[in-house]
Amino acid sequence: MLSLPVELRILIYALYLSELQHVPGNQQPKNTHFRLLHVCRQISYEAGQLANFRSYVSLIHEDQIAAFNANISTEAASRILHADVANDSRLVHASGHSVPASELYLVLSKLVSLRRLRVFEHNRTRPMKDFILGARFTVEFEKAMFPSGRAPQLDSYELYLSPLKSSARIFQVVSCNSVQRLRLSGDCGLPQGTKLPRLTNLAINGVTGHYLEQHMEEYFAQCQLKEFQYTQGAKPGAYFELRDRHLNSLVFGSASGLHKLVLLGCSRLSSLTLTSCLRHLDQLRYLALSFVSVHELDSDFVSAFPSSLIVLKFSISNAWYTNPLLQEEHKLCNSVEGLIIKRRPPLKFVFVNFRDEVMAMSGRGKRWTRIAEERKFALQLGAWEEDEIF
Repeated sequence: MLSLPVELRILIYALYLSELQHVPGNQQPKNTHFRLLHVCRQISYEAGQLANFRSYVSLIHEDQIAAFNANISTEAASRILHADVANDSRLVHASGHSVPASELYLVLSKLVSLRRLRVFEHNRTRPMKDFILGARFTVEFEKAMFPSGRAPQLDSYELYLSPLKSSARIFQVVSCNSVQRLRLSGDCGLPQGTKLPRLTNLAINGVTGHYLEQHMEEYFAQCQLKEFQYTQGAKPGAYFELRDRHLNSLVFGSASGLHKLVLLGCSRLSSLTLTSCLRHLDQLRYLALSFVSVHELDSDFVSAFPSSLIVLKFSISNAWYTNPLLQEEHKLCNSVEGLIIKRRPPLKFVFVNFRDEVMAMSGRGKRWTRIAEERKFALQLGAWEEDEIF
């Protein structure tokens, strides 16, 4: 490792940290990056100072939180910009006083430079014997982290909560005025009248409850979104479902300048709405669309894919309770071939996932692969959706 140029070593450190911070299925990352800091002084300096290993920490359970709180110095705490935390969410009420059940609030009070906060489920809570007999508990998501009523000015605030399990009411302590990236999941809600003037990146993944269904247009009306990502979740009907009016409110309002749009598992959007919205997004560079047909599938929305696109990921399936619209899917594949695969100049990356019987007709898959090789663009046939889970 040390025989490599320092610039290459720093790149390797950064890639390692980025991979470590990836969140598969709401599973909180571990602190394995700290092991590198104990290899030797040179790697400790390069990884810790130049590659920002010391600016990130992940606190998964109460023992780890308590140990971190007891041992972290003021100087080391001030370097941390990004924290992943497991939030117990409970306040303990006894003898006229209220205090969070977890020591997480003590840790967060020391992270004076914190800019990115990702919040996960707390699966290893303190045992009941640690609390006063007869104590009363309430769930208050943000007050359990910031009981003083003061929170850092966050650039990024991301929830990785299990659907149908946790309840989170956000922006009751954390300021919504500074947040540029917001990720929502689980049973989360925002106060009525919430405005997010600096928000540019919005991700919605497996949100339950009715808050977004009723107030989405209101919450994001003043944003200037550059990226919007949505995935419904595993069980249709239990999750917030993106509908025509929601997408219209974004595209013809706060998200008219989108550069990246990811829509996964959309069964409540119509082809007509997709067509009108895509025609309006003339700055779009990245589109990942997993469309679930129910009663209709119009191939015309392929013609609405913006000419500004560089990356296209596209898949078609049918809802489990409906029959596949095979004739319409064949027409749509013909549109994709004529307008996307044979496009000049070509896109740089194209990922398509259609059912096998549709791709096999007239050697369509082999023909597309040959065209991609001739025109020198990257083409992937088959499932791509897992790579887009954010």
